[in-house]
Amino acid sequence: AGDRAIKQYSEMSGGDTITSYDNGDREQFFSQNGTRLEAFGVPRPTDDGEMMEKVQHNQDGSRMEIFVGGRQLFTSADGSTTTEVLPVANFVFDRPLNEAPSREIPQWPLIKQIQRRADMHHYFAADGNPPTDIQRSMTTDLSLIHI
Repeated sequence: AGDRAIKQYSEMSGGDTITSYDNGDREQFFSQNGTRLEAFGVPRPTDDGEMMEKVQHNQDGSRMEIFVGGRQLFTSADGSTTTEVLPVANFVFDRPLNEAPSREIPQWPLIKQIQRRADMHHYFAADGNPPTDIQRSMTTDLSLIHI
């Protein structure tokens, strides 16, 4: 977190704590579930240059990162699964769909959530309840299945 000094420290009756720093950063610890939330006074760049506003560390080792613009990234404790939630449905597949029997050219729905595992990627649209789930096998022929 770099050079920073504690501006205020508060401990609640249940064991939760809040620490505020002079650079605008804040850390909260939730004793009931062991979660630690860091909120940055000034967003911090990640390795790929994206600006992160908050990061939540869960007791099981999983984490959630929130970025400027609203994108959220959830990572499992072992790093094998990530789920990305976009602030608006704006992910578009670059693979064209074939012409339908009605001669219409179908379009992929806009994607709002992406879940990645080593063997399978799921792309969830923001088009209904339940949303369209497009699955991509990462172990076979990289085929897409539109459900």
